[in-house]
Amino acid sequence: MFSNVLKMFYFTGTGNAKQIALWFSEMAIRRHIKDVDHRPFWTFKCESCMKCMNSCPTRAIETTHGLWVVFFFVPEIITPVLIGLLPGFIHHWLVAFLIYNVLFGGLFVLLYKAQHHLLKNRILAKTIPFVSLTYYKFWGRYIR
Repeated sequence: MFSNVLKMFYFTGTGNAKQIALWFSEMAIRRHIKDVDHRPFWTFKCESCMKCMNSCPTRAIETTHGLWVVFFFVPEIITPVLIGLLPGFIHHWLVAFLIYNVLFGGLFVLLYKAQHHLLKNRILAKTIPFVSLTYYKFWGRYIR
């Protein structure tokens, strides 16, 4: 179930559609990338080798650095609030650990899937890449 929602790359949709389709069909690792709504979608089988990012002819693949900020900080804020709502005898580090990880995992699945669908909107598709470090030249990508 989770194998179709857990990976941290996305396709910005820029470039020549025919060129992208040809590249996608020739990728040796295409079993790790599924076609969802006519867009590449990375599964959990992906090993983050960056081959797809390095070989994309239009450099239209980004990583989700912006989402990682949300994944880490939202559970940090919500966990103490939820623990404060629990009775005093339940306040234990293990309960906090479980709450944090359930929130982190839930956000991981929901927000990555949501981002994939939000990228269909042209305005969002043009703004979301700005929160990815791979968008900027200083971050550097692999050289072909």
